[in-house]
Amino acid sequence: MNPSTVTKRLAIAASAVVIASLIGAAFVLESPMTQRQRRLDERRLRDIQSIVRSVQSYAEKHNALPKDIAVLEEETEMRRPPADPVTNMPYEYKTLNESSFELCAVFSLSSSYESGRYYGDGYRAHAAGKQCFKYNKPASRNKE
Repeated sequence: MNPSTVTKRLAIAASAVVIASLIGAAFVLESPMTQRQRRLDERRLRDIQSIVRSVQSYAEKHNALPKDIAVLEEETEMRRPPADPVTNMPYEYKTLNESSFELCAVFSLSSSYESGRYYGDGYRAHAAGKQCFKYNKPASRNKE
């Protein structure tokens, strides 16, 4: 075999490896739009956790849940209750009874337990679309 034949075969083999790698990467990597949607969903989860902490702080202070999350701005250290990063609409808050409440958000993508992030009270896997999470107010502390 002459050197030019060896060079051509190496070039073809290297090209095949590069093409196979690019095709494989296309199946493994998410598109930029999907990555953006995932980041927005993660922000929604962080926002919800922030609201939960403020609601629980309010509940410890007043031994009751707030009637709406707008009250949190006046009563807690929350400057302004977070809103959805895309629509700028407030997250849905609803008291279920005197000791539990739920917060709802609209997610772009679904997650699974494996990809769900851990937030203070557990993993927050969710479906795409509107998803509500239920929480309980903290147990009251006896004041002496």
